[in-house]
Amino acid sequence: MITFGTDGWRAKIDVDFTADKVMTLAKAVADHLHDRKLAKRGVLVGYDTRRKSKFFAEKVAEVLAGEGIRVLFPPRETPTPVVAYQVWRCKLGGAVVITASHNPPEWNGFKFIPHYAGPALPDVTSDIESRANRLLAEGVKAEGIPFKKAEAEGFIEFFDPMPSYIDHVLDFVEAGLFRNRGLKVVVDALYGATYGYLKEIFSRLGCEVIALHDTPHPEFHGILPDPTPKVLTELQQKVISTGASLGLATDGDGDRIGVCTPKGFFSANALFPVIYSHLLEFKGMRGDVVRTVATTHMVDVVAEEYGFSSIEVPVGFKYVGKVLREGKAVMGGEESGGFGFREHISEKDGLLSAAVIAELVVSSGKSLETLRSELEAKYGFYYSGRIDVPCEGFNAKQLVGEIVEHPPPELCGMKVISTSTLDGIKFILPKRSWLLLRPSGTEPVIRVYAESSSQELLKQILDCGVALIKKGMQALSSS
Repeated sequence: MITFGTDGWRAKIDVDFTADKVMTLAKAVADHLHDRKLAKRGVLVGYDTRRKSKFFAEKVAEVLAGEGIRVLFPPRETPTPVVAYQVWRCKLGGAVVITASHNPPEWNGFKFIPHYAGPALPDVTSDIESRANRLLAEGVKAEGIPFKKAEAEGFIEFFDPMPSYIDHVLDFVEAGLFRNRGLKVVVDALYGATYGYLKEIFSRLGCEVIALHDTPHPEFHGILPDPTPKVLTELQQKVISTGASLGLATDGDGDRIGVCTPKGFFSANALFPVIYSHLLEFKGMRGDVVRTVATTHMVDVVAEEYGFSSIEVPVGFKYVGKVLREGKAVMGGEESGGFGFREHISEKDGLLSAAVIAELVVSSGKSLETLRSELEAKYGFYYSGRIDVPCEGFNAKQLVGEIVEHPPPELCGMKVISTSTLDGIKFILPKRSWLLLRPSGTEPVIRVYAESSSQELLKQILDCGVALIKKGMQALSSS
């Protein structure tokens, strides 16, 4: 059984993630494209640095070629946003990326990017998923044309997506600003697919670049390819020891960003309103902002100040991307470090985000901390946090459903102003506070998110959220 999660299908290599299943999925993608009259546009097949990723990508290419679909195949590992950009630039029917993003190295994944160059919406993934599972149930074995033969027959063409993508990034930012500024940055690919990309982008901008973990490795040399504070300790130390202004890291497939300064890790929730303000103030862009239900509300007050709105969507960048494609927002983001921009693709992009963050530092002549402090002086403090509550032995959706059915009128001694069930249940509270409880789509946990005007109150609200879940577990156990 193949089940698409928040962003594609993921499984352990050679356990569930096998050549047969990958080829079956490729056949399902081909059938999907033929039915939607998109097959003639061709497909780009990309892959990350994980063990056997290139092998699986070649199998996908062979099956697509066997179904009469022209395949563009990169000569090296390629970040997901670069693949998505080429779908848009080349007007392709879609793309497949073999990647498990920030997951541990024993995992791999199959991600389909539709013709609109953003994360696939449920109508697309459910169609591909059902086609694949039907083929598996019927015992249909997907076959293709051997790679070399398909290449010789013109079905597979090697294509380098790197040069035109980097040119696009350099056009998006004001490259002339960097000239003679002497900005020193440390970049960290975490042995993932962005190796070489970050270094090339910032070198061409005229920055002094120090690159960490800038070669591909199938096991990531034991580093989890996820740019979190715990993972980025070496990056932080290098920023301090070299006197750099910024440390910029991407996850395994390059769609998320992690940022360090000499003073520490800078969270996505702290970054988001700073970047949005930069787009409005410096770049003169005009429009709303879109965020997931689990992301900081500080962007809401920034938007309101300029006469715009904040659009809230469920967790998953596919929902953010849909709003970006509709032209309603200039920027979208999520608390896990994924940001997307209008006048770009509707996919989150860690590489472009890194360039924009450097641009705002150079254009303002100020540190990220100073820029954040200026927003706090204007709009107040917003502190965010998250706790994951394990719920093995329980149905996470049922647990949250019980709370939805019987929501408390008060939390932490504060009256609940309103609730939302857009994704899980979210309680809006006084003092710039909120609490969100939602079941994870990938693990047996319930995620507890909160935000408040003080760190002390934030802790209290998170504790209230955990207590609500544990109370629900006790009620289900005794029923």
